[in-house]
Amino acid sequence: MLPPGLKSRIINGLSSTELAIALFGVLTIVAIPGTFTESRAIYSSPLFVSLLALMALNLICCSMKRWRSLAGSTLVLHGGVLVTLLGCVITSFGYVATVNVYEGTFVDEAFRWDLKREAPFHMRLWVKQINRQYYPVPVRVGVLQGSEKYGLFTLATGESFELPGYRVSVTDFEPKNLRLVLVVHKGDRIVGTTDTSGNSTLPADFPYAFKLVSYKNPQLKRMCRSSAIQ
Repeated sequence: MLPPGLKSRIINGLSSTELAIALFGVLTIVAIPGTFTESRAIYSSPLFVSLLALMALNLICCSMKRWRSLAGSTLVLHGGVLVTLLGCVITSFGYVATVNVYEGTFVDEAFRWDLKREAPFHMRLWVKQINRQYYPVPVRVGVLQGSEKYGLFTLATGESFELPGYRVSVTDFEPKNLRLVLVVHKGDRIVGTTDTSGNSTLPADFPYAFKLVSYKNPQLKRMCRSSAIQ
């Protein structure tokens, strides 16, 4: 058991402002090489993690010793700093890894940059599907009535054109297989959908057919993947 005088000196030292300033200065100096080399190794080193833990201990001791005299906003600020320090310590146990995975397949190993070799991933990462979204694509849609050409409409995906008694919306365009998707409305009711690859839910007696005549090369808006971890 520590003598009362020594225990008091330890608590005073751990909660002192001087210690906080010194720790902040040392942390700044230690972090400089990582800033210029863009290396994460320094931030996960035992020295850096120990400094973070000591700074958190200093803040806890300071808050506990002075909590009666501290404003509520200051206590909230101290709590936020503690949460940030905890996040830094937890992050230091992570690692950067790279995988190559194809659509419809999975991987259970990854290249660990800290180990410079392939290592077990401890889980399976599935890439079920890659979804591509494009900016509105200008297209030209030919309309046939029976075997006769009825009209040619130029519009962008997301827009619509009028036919006698119907409104046709161009909802999607898949440039990979040149598939144009159209939805046919009659008033507020959806009659059915059709696409230029031959799939259709339109009534058998629907008088019109559609053909993709030309299109402008689409610009990719974003790419997202549907994935799962097991």
